[in-house]
Amino acid sequence: MPQFNNVMIITEDQVGEGSPLLFPSVSSCSAVVACLANTLVGAHFTQDVWTGVDPQKFTRRLLDGLKDKIGVRPIDRLLIVGFNQGHNPPKIMSDLEVPPAHCDTYDISRKGVPDVTLIFTHQGAGVRPKVDFKRQTKVTAAADPNPDWTMADLRKGALGTATTGKLHTLRKHFV
Repeated sequence: MPQFNNVMIITEDQVGEGSPLLFPSVSSCSAVVACLANTLVGAHFTQDVWTGVDPQKFTRRLLDGLKDKIGVRPIDRLLIVGFNQGHNPPKIMSDLEVPPAHCDTYDISRKGVPDVTLIFTHQGAGVRPKVDFKRQTKVTAAADPNPDWTMADLRKGALGTATTGKLHTLRKHFV
């Protein structure tokens, strides 16, 4: 069974940085991941449906957190993976100032798997990250305990470990 140590676990409404990034319990959510030269920065979008001109407050907070974490580093590629029908990938791309040619979107709702874990692994500068998935019931993930965490820290993702069964690689023709 694959074992991930020092994986960044990003639960709902969190932002995190590292590689690999693990997004547990994606059932109506979308994982938005910016591939930078030497790392990944991602956010787990879950609550707001972005239908108007401006994003709702949770989406705005996550987009701002993602921008803060990225800073001035250039985004090589943006991936938006999940149940995208409510999260409006074109508006997220525009808000992050990523041209459509540098963005891949995968709407996994057509796969018919309602609750999955997504794992993004950095493959190098200029290379698309590897995206794997596994049914949530077949994944065990645990954040490393840290007695010094504050509430703000808990919103930033957490280093941890994960054990999965055989992973499935997400490919464009799968969705």
